[in-house]
Amino acid sequence: MVFMKQNIFKILITVFFVISPLEVVLGAVHFTLKGSASDSNFFLQTQSMSSLSGSVSMDLGSYFQLGLTYRQDVSSQKGYSQVEGEEDKYYYSNNTTLLKAYSADFILILYYGEVFVPYLITGIIAKEYYLESVGPDGESVVTKTPTMPSWNAGIGVSLPINRTFSLKLSWTVSPGYKQKSPNAELTKTIDHFRSVGISYKL
Repeated sequence: MVFMKQNIFKILITVFFVISPLEVVLGAVHFTLKGSASDSNFFLQTQSMSSLSGSVSMDLGSYFQLGLTYRQDVSSQKGYSQVEGEEDKYYYSNNTTLLKAYSADFILILYYGEVFVPYLITGIIAKEYYLESVGPDGESVVTKTPTMPSWNAGIGVSLPINRTFSLKLSWTVSPGYKQKSPNAELTKTIDHFRSVGISYKL
């Protein structure tokens, strides 16, 4: 599965850097950095989430862009959990989930305005899930789950600051998986990613 994913992205990178220049007149190159972080507390647990993504895209004419994006999400849940079957017994647990996502994006600019520039996003994404869990015995268990490439879609808006910098807000959805515990089976879900970032145009 990993070998297949690597081959797919080699093809995508080849298309991005080799084939495209032969077929269209390329324009500006854009570099974008996005991130988010949050913390919350509930009962005896503390949850924290953070996300960081970086992307590079290239103009294909006036209303199209082709880009590559890497995203990393980390979520952790720390605190005391009840021992199964024991009402008054608790243990300290630490569960951390790491998601690495690689995507090739096709961007359609809907409108070039002085105040905002809305756009649509579609493409292919591949993900790797890493789950680290510390149980009642204190042992740390790490599981890795790569996924097959699938669709990725979303919307966004760019707010120009000046001729080179702009503020970008985006929301994308893609198929994903969730797991309640290290021994539980994976179940399908839809991942939502909302972000705010800064883009630099060469």
